[in-house]
Amino acid sequence: MQHIEHTCLDNGLIIGGEQRTGVQTIALHLAVPAGIATNDNDGESAVLAELIQRGAFGLSALEHQHALERLGVRKHVSCGKEFLFVSAVMLASKFDEAFPLIYSIINSPRLPEADLGACKSLCLQSLDALKDDPASLASIELNKRHYAPPFNRTGYGERASIEGATIQRLKEVKAERFLPNGSILALAGNFHFDDITKKVSHAVSDWVGQVEPVAAHGSPERGYGFIQQQSSQVHIAIAADAPNITDENTLHEAIAMTAFGGASSGRLFTQVRQERSLCYSVAARYAPSKDRSLIKIHAGTTPERAQETIDVCLEELYKLKEGITQDEFNRTTLRMKSRLIMSGESTSARANAVWSDFHALGRGRTLQERLEQIDAVKLGDVNDWLRNRSFGQMSAVSIGPEQNNLDDTLLNDA
Repeated sequence: MQHIEHTCLDNGLIIGGEQRTGVQTIALHLAVPAGIATNDNDGESAVLAELIQRGAFGLSALEHQHALERLGVRKHVSCGKEFLFVSAVMLASKFDEAFPLIYSIINSPRLPEADLGACKSLCLQSLDALKDDPASLASIELNKRHYAPPFNRTGYGERASIEGATIQRLKEVKAERFLPNGSILALAGNFHFDDITKKVSHAVSDWVGQVEPVAAHGSPERGYGFIQQQSSQVHIAIAADAPNITDENTLHEAIAMTAFGGASSGRLFTQVRQERSLCYSVAARYAPSKDRSLIKIHAGTTPERAQETIDVCLEELYKLKEGITQDEFNRTTLRMKSRLIMSGESTSARANAVWSDFHALGRGRTLQERLEQIDAVKLGDVNDWLRNRSFGQMSAVSIGPEQNNLDDTLLNDA
């Protein structure tokens, strides 16, 4: 049995929880509005995500980690565009002891200046490692072109900002952005919502303050970008705007894009890889969000086949507007429902989904509700959406030895 409840504490913290019987764990996803796009310098949050793990709750980094390990807690800290996340999963019986330790990473990190150099070094190593991961680099460069500032920043940060980060500035960012009003705590697992709310409310009773949301400024660059890299491979990434998660056509887009490029039976894989043998990998996905949704196509190929790979990918994308078949619809909806059901086996996956829903929709959706939403869609609904679908001004990036022919005309479906 599953159901989702939520509340907003007096300090503005939103708590959303999916109670699940038959499991022995609790997973949580705590998001504070301190992502890479929220600061003047786009490396500060990346460094801060490392530094807040260097001790908290009056404990050193090693003592804090050992305290979590003794309770069997697995935790992870990451930095996104708008939010900085602390995620954890634990036995339900250990939540009372574990939550204050997890919350302290946000509320009372030690931020030791002696560890600042090491944190910067880790961030720079991650940044430098992108040179050896051209697929990820293509995706990052694509985001830089497609989104308007500051949402075109990468969670890795920029070198100059990372190197210039000071302990004083990082403490200011923590004081300005690690605040409850605008933060969301999502939970999934074996608990009683009223009980867990009381425990959380007591733990965060001294946490106060609110932040202003970040707005985009300027216009996105869009169009085609090329990064020269002497290699026997070419990595291609293409992006187009898509319906936001609150749009009535969100599910229509999800079904269409899954049929297009979401599996080895999809059109992209069939036409680009199987039929023409143009690339060793190709896929497309729909990434719905609250404000900046998009579709992405990725392909890995050789320099000799790069141009044809691009041409066929765009050809198939535009052809998608003619609609999908009943067989594609049936296979896709069954695959989507299977993935949903399988994700329900993980409390961590469900906590993440609850957070995403509360951020975008202001409420949570159970697995059953989402399955029913898929069942309610008909093939005609999807094809009606596709018939009038415009991909607008798209963006593309290729990484390889030679530039490809991909001008604005090919990338404009206005």
